[in-house]
Amino acid sequence: MYLGKPVIVTNYSGNTDFTRPDNSMLVTLSDDSGRAQLRTIRSTSLWADRDVEHAASHIRTIARNRTCASVMRAGRGSLERR
Repeated sequence: MYLGKPVIVTNYSGNTDFTRPDNSMLVTLSDDSGRAQLRTIRSTSLWADRDVEHAASHIRTIARNRTCASVMRAGRGSLERR
């Protein structure tokens, strides 16, 4: 983000402290029923299952519009303010 690149991340856990819809491309974790998909990994961790098609749509957006200027400016600006 600080380098002015579009960022695609899951909308879950620690990165949501600084990623928002206006400064990054958030990937949903929901299945068709709208419930978040979380799996237990070992007994101490949760793994968020991302919506692969939603992530792919963000990649296609970047491929069609490599600049994604508003998202890149917002991402860098939000980090600079922090």
